[in-house]
Amino acid sequence: WALFHAIDCRNRVPNVKTRPQSPYEMVTGIKTNLQKTFQFVFGDMVAVHLPKERRNWKFDMRWDVGIYVGQPEHSVEASLVYFPYKNQMLVRTDVAKMDMTPEDYKRFYFKRYDMTENSSSTATRLTHRIDDWVHDFSQPPTEEDNDEDQHVPLTAPLAEPEETPEEIQIDPVRKRRRTWEHLPTGRTTRAMSRRNEETLEPRQTEAIVRAFAAAVKAFAARASGPDVKTALGSVLRDQWIIAMADEILENMMKDTQTLVPEDIDESKAYKLIHTTMQLKIKMKTDTIVDKLKARLCACGNELEEVDHETYSPTVSNLTHAFMLQVAVHDRMHIQMIDTKAAYLCQKYPDNATPLYVKLPKRVALALNLNPDQTYRVKRFMYGLPDAGRAYYDAYCEHLTQNGFTRAVSDLCLFFKIHSPRRRVYVWIHVDDTLIAADNLEDIEGFKRMMQTRFEITVNAEADHHLGVNIKRLEDGALQLTQSKLLNSIFEECQDAIDGLSNRHTVPLRPNKPPTDDTPYDRKDYLHLLGMLNYLLRSRPDIGTALSFAATKSVSPTRHDYDNLLDIVRYLWQTRHIGLKIRPGNTNEPLRLKCYVDASFLSHEDSRGHSGYCLAIGELSSFYSKSSKQQLVATSSTHAEVKALYQLTVDILFLINLSDEIQRPISLPAIVLEDNNPTVQLSSSLSSRIKRSKHFLMLINFIRQQVSLGLIEVSKVASEDNIADVLTKALPWRDFAPKAARLLGIEEEDFDLGS
Repeated sequence: WALFHAIDCRNRVPNVKTRPQSPYEMVTGIKTNLQKTFQFVFGDMVAVHLPKERRNWKFDMRWDVGIYVGQPEHSVEASLVYFPYKNQMLVRTDVAKMDMTPEDYKRFYFKRYDMTENSSSTATRLTHRIDDWVHDFSQPPTEEDNDEDQHVPLTAPLAEPEETPEEIQIDPVRKRRRTWEHLPTGRTTRAMSRRNEETLEPRQTEAIVRAFAAAVKAFAARASGPDVKTALGSVLRDQWIIAMADEILENMMKDTQTLVPEDIDESKAYKLIHTTMQLKIKMKTDTIVDKLKARLCACGNELEEVDHETYSPTVSNLTHAFMLQVAVHDRMHIQMIDTKAAYLCQKYPDNATPLYVKLPKRVALALNLNPDQTYRVKRFMYGLPDAGRAYYDAYCEHLTQNGFTRAVSDLCLFFKIHSPRRRVYVWIHVDDTLIAADNLEDIEGFKRMMQTRFEITVNAEADHHLGVNIKRLEDGALQLTQSKLLNSIFEECQDAIDGLSNRHTVPLRPNKPPTDDTPYDRKDYLHLLGMLNYLLRSRPDIGTALSFAATKSVSPTRHDYDNLLDIVRYLWQTRHIGLKIRPGNTNEPLRLKCYVDASFLSHEDSRGHSGYCLAIGELSSFYSKSSKQQLVATSSTHAEVKALYQLTVDILFLINLSDEIQRPISLPAIVLEDNNPTVQLSSSLSSRIKRSKHFLMLINFIRQQVSLGLIEVSKVASEDNIADVLTKALPWRDFAPKAARLLGIEEEDFDLGS
C-alpha cells in the first residue's frame, strides 16, 4: 500500500514532461483537486467515525482509530484507512488526523479488543464516558449545514483481491447519489443527500477528534493489562493461560517453591488469605508484543496482624541528591542495578504462624487445579505487608557480610572505603540500586558479589533512574530531564498549550485575579498536581507554584486548576531544559553554599512560605525546597528565622552524612540571607531580641551552630538571592535569572525554541 500510495502521488502531480497536466489527467481527462486529495501523510493516525451498522457490540465506541494508507480510486475527499489489529481496510470520508503516540495506539487496541469480547460493567462505563466527552465537544449543526452533505460516496472497488488484507469494506450506509465521473472537472464535489443521524459535519470534526484523542489517551492509560475475566474471555485466552501457568506452576510451585500444596491443620494456629492475579502486556517494540506477563500477588490487606516489622526504608531525596552531586563532583563512575523479582528471594520464616493462600477461582479452573486447594507460603510474595522489609533485611545482610558499612544518617546508604582515592558508594530505593566508585573494577566486583545472592540487571550507562533521564555531558556534568512524564502531561493538557504565544510565561503569575470560583473535580486536580509534583526531581523551578497549588487540593476551583495549567504552559515553553549537576575539582574540599528566603503572610491563613537551596561551591544547586510554613509567623523576621532553622537542620544532616562517607564538608557552611535582622540575630545579641522572645528557641539553636563553626550566616542582596524564586511569585525579568542559577544553566537557555 505504501508503494501504491507513492505511485498515486506521483501520477496526480504535474511533472517536467507533463506540465501543466498531471499523468493522471492526461490519461483520464480528469483534473485532481489537490486541496481535497491526500489530506494526510501515509502512516498518519486518524480517527474514523463508526455508524451503528459498523459497531461490534451494543456498547462499542462511536469512533475508532486507524492508519491512513492512501487515497482510494474514483473518490473525492475519501481516505483509505487500515486497522492493523483487525487486518481490515475501510474507506470513509469523515476522517480526521489525531495526535496519538504508537504506545497509546497499541494499548488502546489491546484493551478495546478484549473489551469487545465481554460486556463488563467497567467497559460499559468507560465507553459511555468517552462518548460523553466526545458529545461535550460537539456543536449542534445549523440549518445551513443541513442543506448539503459534506461526504462523497464511493463508486469503485479498491484493489485486486490478492492485494487486499482479509477484509476491505466500503461503508454501505451512504447511498450512491452521483458517480465521480458525473461531476464536471475542477468543480468542488458535494453529495446532495440529506444527512442522517450518524453523519458528522467536517466543521465539527476537529473539536470532536480532539475530545476523542483525550478520551483514547485516558482509556489507554487504564489499558496496561486486562483483568482475569476479560483475559480468559478474549481471543488471547490460550496465551494468557500459558502466562498464568508459567507464573504459578513453573515459577511459584516448581522453581522457587514459594507455594506448596498443603491441607490446613485446623488444630494449630494458621492464617488464610486469598490471592489476585495481575496481568500485563509487555511490548518488545512499539508495535510488537514481547510476551504476556502474569504476576500472582497475595491479598495482604486480609491479614489482621503481621508477625514481622513492615517498615521498609527508602533513600531520602536529600541523600540521593547529595550523593549524586558528590559522585559528579569527584568524577566517579556511576551505574544502576535492578534486582529481578526482589520480593520473591527471601524464605518465609519457619517460626512464624503458617500462612496459606488460595488461588483465584477462575485462574485455578483455567489451569485445571482444584480451586479449593490451599497452598502454604514458603517464600515471601508480592502483596504481603512485610515482603519489602524482608528484601531490605536480606539486602543489608548481604552487603554488610561483604565489607560494606551501612550509614547511620540514612539506612539506605552503604559505603566501602579502601582509600581516599578508592571509594564505593551504594544507595537503594526499593529494588533500584545506584553505585558510584572511583574505579570500574570495584563496580564489577560489586556486581559479581550481588549475583551470588540476587538475580540482577545492570544499566552501565545509568541513563535513567526512577523516571528521570540522566544524560552525561561532555564536561562531565549530568543533565536531569523527565521527557516521558512531560509528554504525558502535555498530551493530557493539549488544549492549554494549543496556540500558546511566544511570550514568556511564569509558573506562578504575580497578582493574578481570581477568575472562576466554580468547584473543580478534586480527583482530576490531584492527578495533574501529582504528575507535576514528581517533576521536581528535574525541575525545581516550579517548586513554589506547586507548593501554593497543593494548598488548594482539598476544595479546588476552576481558577486553581487554571493555575496548574499555567505551570504546564511554562513547562511547554521551557521543555528543552532540566537540572544540571556540575562537576568540580576532585582535589578540592566540599564547601556548602546555601541560599535561604521566606515570605511573610503569603497564604490565606496568614502563614508564611520558606524556600532554600544547597550547592557545592559556585556550582548549580543540587537540592532545593519550597514549602508552606507550619505555624503563623508574627513578623517577616520570624518567618525568615523559621526558614533558616529548616535549612540549618538539613545542613547538619549533610555534615554528619559527609563525615560518615569520609568525604567531609569544609566548615563552616555558608548561608546567604537577605534579611538584616535575621543575620544580626544569628551572630550576636541585638535589641531586636526583646521582640523575638516567642521564637527565641529557634534563634538560640541557630546561634549555637554558628558558635560551633558549623554555619556562617551572611548578608546577600535580594536581587542576588536565588531562594527568592522559591518563596513568591515573580515577574519574568526577576524570575528568569534566578531560576537559571537554580537549574545550573544560562539565562539564554530559557529562550523559546532553544
